[in-house]
Amino acid sequence: MYIPISHLPTTLTRISSLMIGSFTNLSPVQISKIEIVTTVPTGYVIPGKAPQAPLVFKCTVPNTVAFGIDDGDPALTQQVLQIVKDENVKVSFFSLGLPLRDPGNNLVTNYRTAIADGNQMAFHSNTHPPFSEIPGWMMDYQIDQSMKSISDNFNGLVPKYFRPPFGNVDARMRRKFAERGIKIIMWSINPEDTVWGPSSTPQKQLELFNKDLSEGGSIVVLHYLFPSTVTYFKQMIQSAKAAGKSIVTLDQCLGG
Repeated sequence: MYIPISHLPTTLTRISSLMIGSFTNLSPVQISKIEIVTTVPTGYVIPGKAPQAPLVFKCTVPNTVAFGIDDGDPALTQQVLQIVKDENVKVSFFSLGLPLRDPGNNLVTNYRTAIADGNQMAFHSNTHPPFSEIPGWMMDYQIDQSMKSISDNFNGLVPKYFRPPFGNVDARMRRKFAERGIKIIMWSINPEDTVWGPSSTPQKQLELFNKDLSEGGSIVVLHYLFPSTVTYFKQMIQSAKAAGKSIVTLDQCLGG
């Protein structure tokens, strides 16, 4: 097996290790030798690099911050939207597909209001599996069903941004999104709300937000699973404003 280093999206002067992962079945694999070579055997043809959807960590428009808000507690959605409205900012919601099919949680109504107010809808899979651990057909199902949920509920909207559950990505997944013309949105500001939100020290969320913001982060990963996160959400917005940032949608922060 030959893997051209040029196929890897990395800076060669900074490589410290190389991991081979994302095997797609449980059959044992034995690797007896790993060697860096300058040439390959005569007659061996290295295939071209498969298309890979970009991983986006930061805004490209200066002095912007984009809140990418993932799945949450439907009971807290209206509070989140009220904060967004009161602070006069725009955010991007990464919705799971399955909850949008539940008429009892009022998510669709709330998100329609958010879109009408200038916020953006993106998607986060159908049921939140770690993508590198599922077979290709299940990836397709997760992608297509979640996109269909958004299209069916929001006037045919086709989302163009995806956030991977758990930040979990692999080459198969990136190829599938490249074929669909969808960007994979990661993050550079992480308040770790799923860790600190339910803890005895929820203020850590704001501390981590401010730390990442001061270090140049600009795309936020946030959930609204816990009341404390919703409380600190308002303070996070105000911190970004105090730092001279415009809080905008992903489209706006990426110049799209």
